[in-house]
Amino acid sequence: MALLLQLRTVSGLRGKADRIAKAAFRGLSFYTRVLENCEDEARFDETFRWPVASNIDGNEILEIQVFNYSKVFTNRLIGTFRMVLQKVVEEGQVEVTDTLIDDNNSAIQTTVSIEIRYQALDGTVGAWNDKEFLETPSVHSEGDGRYPLETDSLLSSHRQGSDISPGKSNQQSAERSFRR
Repeated sequence: MALLLQLRTVSGLRGKADRIAKAAFRGLSFYTRVLENCEDEARFDETFRWPVASNIDGNEILEIQVFNYSKVFTNRLIGTFRMVLQKVVEEGQVEVTDTLIDDNNSAIQTTVSIEIRYQALDGTVGAWNDKEFLETPSVHSEGDGRYPLETDSLLSSHRQGSDISPGKSNQQSAERSFRR
């Protein structure tokens, strides 16, 4: 279904600067907003969502990079946090506070605080809270008493814009050939 990352805080930062963070998973990256004039702590409090079409392998990695932001020059990397998602895959939700590593792969004093949630396609992992779902739409689909779902367009019997769905037309043609 989805992998959700809530990037809460980065603390133990040195100096006063604008900060930005980048989160990457399966080649898709998200950037936070720029926090201006941060000193010791940067409170991002941002959530990122990666739609998942196939189950996450326990060996896959989530990467978070924290930068000193510059409008003129390239952003300077402060540190990187990488996490193998094995525990997330097993438990469905993990809260982590850990140190960043620098370019030399050495731990630095800066820490990142995150929460990661995951629910597998087959629903075997994780439990979603009711507040995480959007409100149910008030429009009914074709008066059948059901609410239109995101997956309805994927099902042949719920295609919009046609009076007879492909499933029904296949049944009718099969019945005609059977009667002959």
